[in-house]
Amino acid sequence: MRVLAISGSLRSGAYSTRLAEAAAELLPAEAVLELYGGLASIPNYDQDVEDAAAPEAAEDLRQRIDEADALLADLEGNADAIFVDFHAEVTSEKVALGWYLDGRVAAVCGTHTHVPTADGRVLPGGTAFISDVGMTGARESVLGVKKEQAIERMRTEMPVRFETATEDVWVMGAAIEINAEGLADSIEPFLIPAA
Repeated sequence: MRVLAISGSLRSGAYSTRLAEAAAELLPAEAVLELYGGLASIPNYDQDVEDAAAPEAAEDLRQRIDEADALLADLEGNADAIFVDFHAEVTSEKVALGWYLDGRVAAVCGTHTHVPTADGRVLPGGTAFISDVGMTGARESVLGVKKEQAIERMRTEMPVRFETATEDVWVMGAAIEINAEGLADSIEPFLIPAA
């Protein structure tokens, strides 16, 4: 089995990167996890130059998406269900991937923005989709950071060492019922206070 992990953060030591590295250690011995390192080389999308040749880094990522199709074909009959966690900032990319994989995976759940979205649904082909399941952490915060520190950084534009907020912790996510065919029957987003 091959896994391509794409961290949505370019920051050194980012949690999403560390999570992917930790996941690599938990995979079976025959599995290989590749942490994609070319994200910083991909420029922002510019529709004005859409007809121009794509940058090399963008073409490389497109080839890896094609490899995902091959992986899905390899997994057919060898997995009870396939769950896709798409860690990305841009909602339109998450929606597009949901439609692209509809009927081939049990779920496509977006992560990264920390804010749960209200678009959870089962697509016509049987794939549960939600743009973002939210975060588990303090709601009395700015995306998990002590709000005073985030406000100071915003107001002063000076570096501030962020600390994790701990007040009013909630668990956010989505419960997905998966049927015997490996597709979704339902998706129910949830927000539950931890205490």
